[in-house]
Amino acid sequence: MMFPFNKKTKIEKALANDAADVNLKNGNLGNNGAVCLAEALKANQTLQKINLGRNFIGYEGAGKLAEALNDNQALQVIGLWNNSIGDEGAETLGYALACNKTLWTVHLNNNPISSNILSRIRLCVKDPGRVTRVDHRRVACRTNFYSMVVNLTAGQQNSELKQLNKLIEDLHATKLFYTVVASLLRARVLTEEESSLHISTALEKSVKLCTGPVEVAEFKLILEKSESDGFIDRKNMHFFDNQAERNAVFTDRRFVNLMEAVKSNIARIKGLEANVEAINNSVNAIR
Repeated sequence: MMFPFNKKTKIEKALANDAADVNLKNGNLGNNGAVCLAEALKANQTLQKINLGRNFIGYEGAGKLAEALNDNQALQVIGLWNNSIGDEGAETLGYALACNKTLWTVHLNNNPISSNILSRIRLCVKDPGRVTRVDHRRVACRTNFYSMVVNLTAGQQNSELKQLNKLIEDLHATKLFYTVVASLLRARVLTEEESSLHISTALEKSVKLCTGPVEVAEFKLILEKSESDGFIDRKNMHFFDNQAERNAVFTDRRFVNLMEAVKSNIARIKGLEANVEAINNSVNAIR
């Protein structure tokens, strides 16, 4: 991917000399600049604080920054205020926060993020205070799933993941579960066989959550990622894919209504046939 020369130069200059604190606010980086910065952050292990406020960064740029946080183990504070990362970008950053143990604060104020996504992000991290200036309301509750994610016990992750799998209630939880398993595999806490088993079990449960086209589309992305990362083979990917589409059809409200209407019409037709037969019998009797 090619990046505008001035943006790449600006980022390289800012990160030069092993700087620990970089201010790139009002830098007009956009998504392309954020992608370029994400590549630099993967290898940078000296930067501790960066301000990216007012840079026209959208969910694509936020997603790439989140990927970089899986490799970066130095950054402690990132400011993303006054951007346009939206729900999708914010949620991706939330997953990164759940796995990254050095990043302590993310400033997300003045971004178009819904309250339920903000709550979910706070539940992804052990200390909700890590996500600051996002929403002044306190998160009222924590689900068992997100509580278990942030409190996995060292040496017992494999057995606890089996319990965690049973608590998956939506595809957001599936994605977080996937991220946790992939991180534990990279850290060599889980073997490839154990990781594949956990992912396959999660997919078996998650496919039942596909009750409409939106869920199916989201599930397909998880499937493609699972296959590309080697957790499932192509045969299983197609199996889950077909199962998701069938499940969505049979649970879609429009399909259910159609089937009910068909059954109702069949009953009416049978009733009419019975009436016609009764009339014929009456006519024959009169003759």
